[in-house]
Amino acid sequence: MKSRFLLAPNRFEGAALLAIALLGGLISFQLLWGRPAPLRVVYTNWQNKKIGAQDRILSLGFNQPIDGKGLSRLWKISPALAGQLSWQGKRLFYSLAETPRYGVNYQIQLQPAAEGSGRELENFTSLASARNRSFFYIGTDGEERGRLILFDLTDPQKLQKTILTPKDLLVRQFQVYPQGDRILFIASDPRERQPQLALFTVTTGVHHNKTQQSAEIPGRLERLLAEDGYDTLQIALAQRGERGALLRQNRQNPADRGLWILEPDGSARPLGVKAEQFRLSPRGSQAAFRQGDGVGIAPLTPEGGSPQFWRGYERAMAFTPDGNGVLLTQINDDYTYSLVIKNSQTQEAEAVFRSVYPVQTCEFDPLPPQDLYCLKTEMVNQGEGNFQEETFLIRVDRKTGKTQSLLALPNYPDAQLSLAPDGSALLLDQAATASPVGANEVLTPSQQAVTEARIWLLPLAELRQTQGAPRLAPQEVTAGFGPLWLP
Repeated sequence: MKSRFLLAPNRFEGAALLAIALLGGLISFQLLWGRPAPLRVVYTNWQNKKIGAQDRILSLGFNQPIDGKGLSRLWKISPALAGQLSWQGKRLFYSLAETPRYGVNYQIQLQPAAEGSGRELENFTSLASARNRSFFYIGTDGEERGRLILFDLTDPQKLQKTILTPKDLLVRQFQVYPQGDRILFIASDPRERQPQLALFTVTTGVHHNKTQQSAEIPGRLERLLAEDGYDTLQIALAQRGERGALLRQNRQNPADRGLWILEPDGSARPLGVKAEQFRLSPRGSQAAFRQGDGVGIAPLTPEGGSPQFWRGYERAMAFTPDGNGVLLTQINDDYTYSLVIKNSQTQEAEAVFRSVYPVQTCEFDPLPPQDLYCLKTEMVNQGEGNFQEETFLIRVDRKTGKTQSLLALPNYPDAQLSLAPDGSALLLDQAATASPVGANEVLTPSQQAVTEARIWLLPLAELRQTQGAPRLAPQEVTAGFGPLWLP
């Protein structure tokens, strides 16, 4: 017999079912809408890259729009590297006010506040390595003679030297491409009956992008503009690009001598401008060259403006770091010498200083206030009316025109200098020279044969920190001449 009775629902069971339903709804809501995702860094432009003087902005990308003011309190970079934070949307920018110091590793951090905030921030730590503290030079001793060499100073306990060019090429002059991965150089083969001044590139083995899979080995050689009937006498590369300029002369017709534009692909074309000596602007848009009784400005790109000619100046020494001015030498009516900065846009001339003795070469300090370091010739009394020409390294204050003698370089009139991109030090060579007697000679820019040469390193930290006479201590580095820092 079937039962006529049904089980009555348990009220506790109903409550449990309701709780399950509510919990399921909450879980579904959580899955659909979720908690706010924590703020995190998803990109940085310094990741897997060695930074240098040209890297002026650090950029961080986030997974969502940011509160820049809040993040600025959580920001830290060490060692300290002065700069200014700004932000827009999902991006945070740190604009550097100083140049990264070569050979230094920087730690960048965003750390959540201890007390917490309305939105969670994932901890972020990244390392940025500055470029190695390295330079290139032409060797003068033994197996190094006439060859291009890379010298790495980053680890004082383990100095590294790499020879880049073969024995059968005698390097005359060179320039380093902005990324430091290649060198453009002029060289001759002394075994030839009539050695030609040919143009080459060589790889350095330096790579600032750490993710690059197929890094070029050092010493890979390529000849440019082969067998076109011209000697290349002078080369220059733009500091902010691959463009360059050349001074070339026809071997059969020496009167055919002038400026050529070197394109990034290694091709070149004549500019139709006769010149004797030139300097290239940082962006490669203009060349300043000596011509007749003055200095001319030739545009190399549409941004270079119109051709100009400034009468009465002896030669161009350098462009200002912003590229708008040219440092010129001038011989005055009273037979004194002046350094003048002339603005190619406004035509205004800024007198820097005047001297009774000539200035050989100058470079702008990469650090503000961008004073000048120059090599200057003076006649020194050796006693009993015997005067001898000596070269001095001086520093010129652009605001006051006052000069400060730093080092005397007796018996070395062909000295050359190179300032580190971070302004930390200066390289200087001392080359003993003689008249060339054959094709197998290492030559200075003035075409004197190098018999012996040494390269010295002059740290500049104490010079910047003291108002009085600094105690400078040059350090001898190696045998060689013509040093150029890695960009």
